[in-house]
Amino acid sequence: MARRTGGPAGRGDQRLEAVVTVAALVLENGHGVIIVPPLPETALTQDALTVLALKNAWNGAIAASDRLRELASSVERLGTGGEGTTDGADPGLTPADLAQFHAAALAQAIAAEALRGLLEELQRKAGGST
Repeated sequence: MARRTGGPAGRGDQRLEAVVTVAALVLENGHGVIIVPPLPETALTQDALTVLALKNAWNGAIAASDRLRELASSVERLGTGGEGTTDGADPGLTPADLAQFHAAALAQAIAAEALRGLLEELQRKAGGST
């Protein structure tokens, strides 16, 4: 296997592949918007692909954060069933609520981590610090 300058062959590709895989999972679950490049597929340069990856990772993180914001009112309503459940009574939290909150929080965490990973990789390639 040929070596590239700057490290072992494939190491950067493996990192980028992991970021792309995570971003794809986030997008697959309806937490993002895919930006279609204005150029024909054969005309995409590395710079255009980098910008496209950054835009998609950014939009995925924003969409996942928006989903958390959508659920905020549901979380705020918990325990306000008229009896004020701050004293340890049943807060009205169901397993379905927990699953929904968990999925949204996980999607946001993954999207943010994918964006962070991509930015760190781009900084490394540009010679900047992380």
